[in-house]
Amino acid sequence: MNPWHDPVWFFLAGHLLHAESSHLRRHLLYLFARHIEIPFLKLGYRGTVGDWRGLARNPATRRALQHLVLRPISRHIDTAHPMITADVLGLLERQDSAIAIGPCRCRTAHGRCGHTLETDLVIRTGTEAFSRAFPDEYRVIDRPEAERLIRSFAAQGLFHMVFVHCPHGDGMNEYVVCNCCTDGCVPFLLNRVYGQEGFPLVRGEHVAYLRPENCRGCGECLAVCPWEARALVDGKASVDRERCFGCGLCARQCANEAVELRRERPRPPLRTYGSAPA
Repeated sequence: MNPWHDPVWFFLAGHLLHAESSHLRRHLLYLFARHIEIPFLKLGYRGTVGDWRGLARNPATRRALQHLVLRPISRHIDTAHPMITADVLGLLERQDSAIAIGPCRCRTAHGRCGHTLETDLVIRTGTEAFSRAFPDEYRVIDRPEAERLIRSFAAQGLFHMVFVHCPHGDGMNEYVVCNCCTDGCVPFLLNRVYGQEGFPLVRGEHVAYLRPENCRGCGECLAVCPWEARALVDGKASVDRERCFGCGLCARQCANEAVELRRERPRPPLRTYGSAPA
């Protein structure tokens, strides 16, 4: 077999040559997009809320899936971190290569979600890989349209997750901004069903804090928090900061400005933070 077309070999080598300019890594991302992602998402959906959800309830199969499949994938192949809307707009501002819009891979895989389908903004090497893998599904857009779409997705109540391929040290190669929901995002569902130890996601940079003088105890923030990080205590909202992933949905929802987002988990500077090479 030609090693250049062996996905296993590529996944191993991708961690050695994970720079944004690496042709090896770029081809690895293409292989992932074209042949691996959709089957994995289909199985992940079935194993969390579909007809295979019993696998998570059986201690033996749950432990096996956590340690042999899910944790290695999330730690070494593909993972995500939530990002607030302002930071997503800043990320788009820094792009000097093509941005493309295409269908959400999760919703495409399982077809069980009623939210907007065309919500994936591929950036940097993601634009190259996904446009090559699915040329009829992605269209290149300019930065103003991308920013308008992000604001529109936020207004619909979706939360942003930026996905990283072959995470390794400071080689956090971000390739797509997904706009997610709690009933359709498979990585989110895997994290909720199998836990942070079973399918770890990277926590966002921000943590939510309460401005008690502004809180009316309406519970709106509890209703929208995807991470089960909020509760009502003595008529006021409280935040479990260990559970908060920093997506910013609660701050976006609160009409009384009772939520303050603090940047407490800043990521280190990336070794390669530019756009995909031509």
